[in-house]
Amino acid sequence: METLSIASASSESIAILASAIMAMVIIPVFVGWLPIALTAIAGATLMVSTKCLPMEEAYRSIEWKAVFLIAGMLPLGTAMQKTGAATYLTQGLLSMVGNQGPWVVVASLYIITSMATTIIPTAALVVLMSPIAIQSAESLAISPYSAMMAIALAASASFTSPISHPCLLYTSDAADEEDSVDLGGRRII
Repeated sequence: METLSIASASSESIAILASAIMAMVIIPVFVGWLPIALTAIAGATLMVSTKCLPMEEAYRSIEWKAVFLIAGMLPLGTAMQKTGAATYLTQGLLSMVGNQGPWVVVASLYIITSMATTIIPTAALVVLMSPIAIQSAESLAISPYSAMMAIALAASASFTSPISHPCLLYTSDAADEEDSVDLGGRRII
């Protein structure tokens, strides 16, 4: 009985410490003192160093496929900028809808991203679409944040195929592809 109370006291103190670390990560970002990248790394380091999170569990929880996919796609995004492919695609987009105004261009980026997530994983697609969005925004003299947000929202809200969102991989056996496109398409809109 005494062992049980020691274990529960220990888990309570770990929970309190983990909550304090989480607050130390979120509050400086919320107030605007520090960037999230810095506080998140510091928080993760504190969680492991204080043994709130065992190192083995931290390694197991990392989605290594996503890490390597993004690491592999970053050079492709850079290559698109250096070779002029991003400029070419941006000019193509702007020649079709650029004279309609910035809202139509941003909406077009959203639609293109949503459609492309049916065949390209979202993390890779965001890396590919980013140079196009940034150059489109610069060409229209608008903030690139709106174009990037459209891409991020389109990529994260795409449910049209099991490729587009990881949660659909678990349910793809239950519904056929036609149902997935029908239901997912309505969710995007």
